[in-house]
Amino acid sequence: MKRSELLASGSTPLSYCTNVHPAQGLDEVERVYREISTPLLRRCLGEGDVLLGAWWPRDMVREFVEDPARLEAHGDLCEESGLRPFSLNLFPMGRFHGDAVKEAVYLPDWADDERLVHTLDAARCLATLASRLDMPLGVMSTLPLGFRGRDRSARPGEVHRQNLFRVAQVLARIEEETGVHLELAIEPEPWCLLESVGETLTWLDDELAALAASQGSEGIVRHHIGVCLDLCHAAVMGEDAVQAHVAIERRGWRVSKVQLSSCLRARGSEGLLQLLAFDEPVYLHQCRLAGEPARTFVDLSDRDLAGLQLESEDVVYSHFHVPLHDAGTEPLTTTQDLVRGYLDFVGTGALRAGTPLEVETYTNPAIEEELRWTVGELTDSR
Repeated sequence: MKRSELLASGSTPLSYCTNVHPAQGLDEVERVYREISTPLLRRCLGEGDVLLGAWWPRDMVREFVEDPARLEAHGDLCEESGLRPFSLNLFPMGRFHGDAVKEAVYLPDWADDERLVHTLDAARCLATLASRLDMPLGVMSTLPLGFRGRDRSARPGEVHRQNLFRVAQVLARIEEETGVHLELAIEPEPWCLLESVGETLTWLDDELAALAASQGSEGIVRHHIGVCLDLCHAAVMGEDAVQAHVAIERRGWRVSKVQLSSCLRARGSEGLLQLLAFDEPVYLHQCRLAGEPARTFVDLSDRDLAGLQLESEDVVYSHFHVPLHDAGTEPLTTTQDLVRGYLDFVGTGALRAGTPLEVETYTNPAIEEELRWTVGELTDSR
């Protein structure tokens, strides 16, 4: 693969998700874009327009909506910097750094109209930017409907599928009016209402597509709703990312975005002891003890996890986004090998042209080494 293919105009545009930066407010976000993101992406990818993996939280979108001049000025910045923000992360709507986030990152969920309004406002703003910047495509990733809850009893409801159906209809109207094709990508995550790619596909087929078909709109839904494939999440759930990718397309859905991420993998009691040292108060780190049946734990702080008695061959996977370039050492390694396997798959030209690839390691502000590692894996130099 040539390095030019990783630019925004290439077949496999590469970036990183800017949710790694603890910026607050539009002014601070734009400073990050100017002083950190643009030079970093150019150092790693070369000259030409670069993909911006933008994170648009609630306050940023509200400012765009309430003051269109700010959106226009943001477009100026993107144009002058050669940034093409056709990949948006709309998953965390509020604070994402500093104090404890944990389950709050899933609020509001897709049963709440606030999530719907935020997403549609962002879509209209993105379409405005896309029209100005000559971007035919925009991809917005979102949470997998909501958090299942610590008792794991919750399931998707009627409001969830009605709201996703409404999004697809609005995105279709936006495309008719502007010519910009927008996709909303559902991102499966452990302990959420849609935990795995397999569970997501079942819900898409049996619930969302079925509702759309009853309204004569199944084509619209499949055109505008897709899947965000996060490699860390898939690994924790025991899914092979390549097989998951193929399954999504075989079922008639789109892989709208890929988040390149790696999780922690602990082997045996000593590995578990080392893993537990990664427990921290900000993010939720769901875990799975592999086996038949598998056992799942809502966080590294779960007492049942700490009390496990493991054999040397037992393996625990943890939703802790660790640097891609770090393979770890036994008995605590990472799933870098699974990321390499997926990147080999990407290198065969398997992705739909223009599908964004984003390094998504929000726990590591020193993102440049990860980008360089990924470029090296994807280009002819490896």
